[in-house]
This record gives sequence, structure tokens and C-alpha cells, in this order.
Amino acid sequence: MTDQAFAYAPLNSDEAKQTRELLCADHLANLRRDRKDEWASRSITIGSNVMRLKIRTEGNKPPGGWPLFISLHGGGSAPAAVNDQQWDNQIRLYNYKDSKIIAPRAPTDAWNMWHEAHMDALFDRLIEEAVALDDVNPNRVYLQGYSAGGDGVYQLAPRMADRFAAAAMMAGHPNNANPLGLRNLPFSIDVGALDSAFDRNKVAGEWGEKLDALHAADADGYIHRVTLHAGQAHWMNLTDQAAVDWIQKFTRNAVPKRIVWKQNQVTHNDFYWLGVPPGTGVNNAELDVQCNGQTIDILKATNVKKLILRLDDRLVNCDQLVVVKMDGRELFRGTVVRTILAQQASLDDRGDRDLIFDGSITNDLSSVKNPATMPSTQPAAGNPQVLRAVAYLKSHLQDRDRMLSDGFLEAHAAAILADRESQPWHKTVPDEIFDEYVLPFATLDESREAWVDRLKPITTNLTTNAKTCGEAAEMLNAGIFDRLAVHYNATKRLRPDQSVGESTSSGFASCTGLSIILVNACRSVGVPARIVGVEDWVSPKGPTYQGNGNHTWVEVWDGRQWRFIGASEKSQLDQTWFADRAKTALEQMPSHAIFATCLTDSTDHFPMVWSMDDHSVPAVNVTKYYTDRKVVHVDAPADSQIMIRDQGRLVAAGAPGDFILAGKKDYSVEVIAEDGKTRVVTQHVN
Repeated sequence: MTDQAFAYAPLNSDEAKQTRELLCADHLANLRRDRKDEWASRSITIGSNVMRLKIRTEGNKPPGGWPLFISLHGGGSAPAAVNDQQWDNQIRLYNYKDSKIIAPRAPTDAWNMWHEAHMDALFDRLIEEAVALDDVNPNRVYLQGYSAGGDGVYQLAPRMADRFAAAAMMAGHPNNANPLGLRNLPFSIDVGALDSAFDRNKVAGEWGEKLDALHAADADGYIHRVTLHAGQAHWMNLTDQAAVDWIQKFTRNAVPKRIVWKQNQVTHNDFYWLGVPPGTGVNNAELDVQCNGQTIDILKATNVKKLILRLDDRLVNCDQLVVVKMDGRELFRGTVVRTILAQQASLDDRGDRDLIFDGSITNDLSSVKNPATMPSTQPAAGNPQVLRAVAYLKSHLQDRDRMLSDGFLEAHAAAILADRESQPWHKTVPDEIFDEYVLPFATLDESREAWVDRLKPITTNLTTNAKTCGEAAEMLNAGIFDRLAVHYNATKRLRPDQSVGESTSSGFASCTGLSIILVNACRSVGVPARIVGVEDWVSPKGPTYQGNGNHTWVEVWDGRQWRFIGASEKSQLDQTWFADRAKTALEQMPSHAIFATCLTDSTDHFPMVWSMDDHSVPAVNVTKYYTDRKVVHVDAPADSQIMIRDQGRLVAAGAPGDFILAGKKDYSVEVIAEDGKTRVVTQHVN
């Protein structure tokens, strides 16, 4: 699917619902075909681990599908026959109403048989198959267990809380389990008051106190009941039936607004709508994340370098700006792109219809100092290259950008720099060109948003076979607009200066909006790009005639110099419909001159025709590069490098040879020898 253009195309809310339903239907059909025999055999197999099942049905199926009680037997480190007897007893132990009951047989006969590392995947598979092949309601799956089975509930419930509606622990011991993950999982503890073996009664009371404290600090979380049954020892004579009756009142909330995730002993990649890159979860990692309206606050993050937020319209309005904050700093500000690719990825990871998400945001937490989790004496971590890039960006902020946080700038710079050195055109982009025309997070006055993570999966895929900056830009221009499903329309677009997110939401953009997309697409893969435009074309009747229309396009650095291209045009560099018209521009008349945006100070400004009083975007007058375009040969030793400057600005660079320049100008030409020695000469171009 990653090779299919439709997988990357942004979806609106209704389209996302439709594709989610189609993906779910296809997933269920595949399960019913591929897992039918396994389910019929009443056993689940992953690798060398086989978990046999006893299944019992009580009453009539409710309209939403069967509630499922997964009931874990006792026993443990004992002969197989003992555990078999406990298994046989477990399926018959409690009374249920209108439910499915499954008693699995532990794959091993170990003391920790229910919380060994292989158990999580086995239970995921059991639930997935029960939903597909036995019409179980995925939001009414309950976990319970007795004795060694209770040990398993203590462990599994916090680390798999997003799979269950509620859990009941009977007569077990937690064995270093941690209750933090139970924030959104109602949890019942039933232990005989006389059950002193392994301090089960004492520890149950201690867990009750912990849960009381957690609930007192977080009134919407940690719903629980704890009962020490008076006069009862390890066998409670079914007084714990009350736990079964209590847990079945609850329905799972698959997308709670606040999540506490504590990785404990067996680590996971996902938990509700949070995720970490595969293989990066570590024991004792902890997250506390809360969604409030359009803002997501990372309240705590310990031992987590990158956090993935999987989102859809159940949590936020994906069409409006979403802000991610940590320690008072913005890590992200932008919209969430809904794609089939994101939906399929979350479905593949979770196999759960209610844990499919339409889009995601990846946040780098490695450079964020969180006083809740770090000692005050610890210096803030930071990649020196990222910090240098942030300092550069901050030194050129427009007034409208003063509100942007360091976290936003750091996240943007880190994303831009992430794979710079691996790009095949990296060495043909001088640092000063990269800084000014790749690093910036915006070009004109468009809404500021985090667009790199949105675009990079698409742009990297489109430029796989590119060898130069110019090739990459042509490939992006040929493919990015279809991938984003954004096309030109002068009237249906919301406004001329749309951001990437705004254009993908509407599906239409002006020449300016299209140019913003192409510039950012190029920058996302390290290709320098800038916006170029004319306020008013010169009329065939002469420069005194006004109202011939403005136009905006893009210039890209091809590895040696700037070349022009029309955004969303199926053409090569320097071959556009407006090339001849641009030759009529007038350098000395600002309304008829051609300007290219820049970041550093300039005496000129870009003509934003939708906001003519806004002179905040600096620009360079590049009219002569269109009206008097010349191919100029520069001689120098073959092993040297050439740097050509126009009034101090670098306009061309590379090995000796031909360069495209403007006529009737004097250029400063730096010849850098292999030993690093530089000589500077002035070259006039007629």
C-alpha cells in the first residue's frame, strides 16, 4: 500500500469514516478466512507457545455483540495435571448473564505462567479472533483470574489496559506489578482477609491504598473496588462473584482524554492512542498525556525519546490547528492529516477497529527538559546542529513569529536536519543556501504549522530515484499535488496564502498556495526552494497599463544555481508557460518586477497582493535573471570549486563550467582550490 498514491492522499472527515469501515471489513474478512481453522481448533499458537481454550456461552447475544470474560485459572509451578484440573474448574466457576466465557490453558506450567513475555501477543490474538469469528464486542472484553490467574491480572491489566473494559483480580499477588496503567481501566481486587500466604491480603490492602490515592489526585481515573472478604482464606467460597457482577457494568473507552502509560517488565509499542517507535520502549518508561480540546499536554515523560500521537476526530478536530506542549513549550502546531496509510498502519499494529487512527504526530522529546522528571541540575539535552539551526531561525523571526516556542523551532529544525547527510544532493547545497532556503518553517504570511512530518513520508517516497536537487524538485512537482489531492482553483480555495494543511483540507489552492506546498515539499527533503512572484504582468500595451494579473511560482537550487518551475505544472525546470511573459518584466518598476523571497535582510519586499500593506517578507529583485538570462562559462582548475555572488548573495556554486546568470552585472567569483586557498575575482557579464 505504501507504493500507492491513494494511501497518502488527505481525507476529509466523512472520507476517513468510509475508508476506516472498508479497512475494518477487509480485515475481518481476512481473519475469518485465515484464522477459521485455528479458532475452530480451540487453540492459539504463536511460535512455540500454544494456548488451548475452553469456551462457554450463557444466555442471548446482546445487540452490540457478546461480552467476553477471559478467565485465568490458578495453579502455577505444578505438574501439568494440576494446572489442567484448575483450568477445567475455571470455566465453570462463576455465573454470567448473556456472555461468552473463555478459560485459556496457560502455555507453560511456571509460577508466572500468565505474565510471561509471550502472553501479551497471545491475548491480543485471542481477542482479535473472538471479535472476528465469535462476534465478540471489542469494547466489552473483561479480564479476570484466580490465584496464579490473579497474579496474571495484576500484571496484564495495567500493561494491556487498552484492550479491556474492566478487570477483576481474585486471590493473587502483584509480583512487582505497577498500577499506574490502570488510569482508564476499572479494577477490582478480591482477596480473603485470612489469605496470608505471600502476604496476599496485606498487599491487596496496600494496592487499595495506592488506588485510593491515585483516584483522589485524578477524580476521573483509577475507578476501583477492593474487598478483603472477612473470614475467608485463599478460597473465598465464591463471595468474589460480586467482582464479576461489578466489572460487567463497564464498557471500554478506547480513546480516553488522558492516558498514563507505565512500561513494566514487558514493553509495548502502543497504548491507547500513544505510541513509541518499534523497539524503543524500555522498562520503567512513563508517560502522562492529556488532550484538552485542541491542545495535547505531555505532563510527564520519563525514558521516552520519541512519542507518537495517533489521532482522529474522536480526540481533536483534525481540520483545525492542534498544539502539542511539554514543559510549557510547543512541540507541534498544525493540523492532522487523515490518510489511509495511517489507518492501515494502526490497524496492522493493533488489529482493533476502535484503535484505528486517521493520522499521527511524532514528537522528539529528547531535547525537552521536563522538571517533573529531570533533576534541576541536569542541563537541557540538545543536538548542537539543531541548536545552531534554532539560533539562526530565531535571529530572523518576523514579528508574527515571536510567539513561536523554542520547542516548535527545535522540533522543526530536528525534522529538517534528520537525514540531511544521507541525501545524495547534500554536498551540492552550500550551508548558507541550506540555512536560508531549507531551514525556514514558513515562506510568506501563511499560517505557521509543523509540516515536515506531514510531508516527508510522501516526499521521500517520491524522490527515491533522484540524484540531484533539480531531479528531486521535478519529481516532487509531478507527484506531490496528486498525493495531497490539491489542485488549482482561483475561486474555491479559501484564500491565496494557504498553508499546506489549509490547502489539503480544502483540496484547492491558488498559484501561491500551490507554490507554498512545493517549496515546503522541496525543503522537507533538503532541496533549497523559494517563492518568486510578480505583482502585475506588463501589458502588451505597455507598462502604464495595470491589472494584467499577478503570478507566483517557485525557484529551486539545482545543485549549481537557481532554476524556475511552475507549481503543479507538468514541465521541466525553466520550461513554463510564463517564461516568455517573464522576459517583459521591468526591474526598475516594483509593480512589474520579479521578486524572490529570502530570509536575511533586504531593502526589497515580496509583493503579497492579498495584503499589499504587509512589507514584512524580505525579497530580492531577480528580474534580470528572467529578462537577460545568460549561460556563462567560468574557467578554473578542474579540482577547484566556484562560488559566484551577486551583491554579496550566493547565486551559483559548483565545479568550473557553465552557470546560468543575469546579464549586465558584475559578479564576485570565489575560486576555492583543493588546498582551501581562495582567490576572488570580479567577472562582468554583458
